[in-house]
Amino acid sequence: MQPAHIFRRLMAALYDTFLVLALLVLMSFPVVMTMGESLQSGMNQMFYQAYIFLIIYAYFMGFWLKSGQTLGQKVWRIILLDENQRKLSFLQANMHFFSSLFSWLVLGFVLGLFRKDRKTLQDLLSLAVTYHKRKEDDSTDRPQ
Repeated sequence: MQPAHIFRRLMAALYDTFLVLALLVLMSFPVVMTMGESLQSGMNQMFYQAYIFLIIYAYFMGFWLKSGQTLGQKVWRIILLDENQRKLSFLQANMHFFSSLFSWLVLGFVLGLFRKDRKTLQDLLSLAVTYHKRKEDDSTDRPQ
């Protein structure tokens, strides 16, 4: 497998953004309907923001730990693995998630354009590699 190009990674991120937004709408609807205007108070607003964050966190962590691919990454045929081409550990997936948030703020993904190994800031910090899975790679065993 080869490291994924930045374009493929950005397209997968865009795809995942739409999926996460849809998930947030579905998961927020019952809360908003139940809580109504009380969500605007300080404490309720804080809990609601934490709820939103946990949904996003669960989406990425669940997929990365189970298969190494979110739905957007699966469509764009990329997979997130450790440097030995195995599934990420819980610690690595956490590091990748939180460093991805930081990386988007400082354009750390642009680093992948200038590195021969195409690693972005979040890849470097989490000791992971985002690979492009070619069709012939599908015939091989899944990562352990």
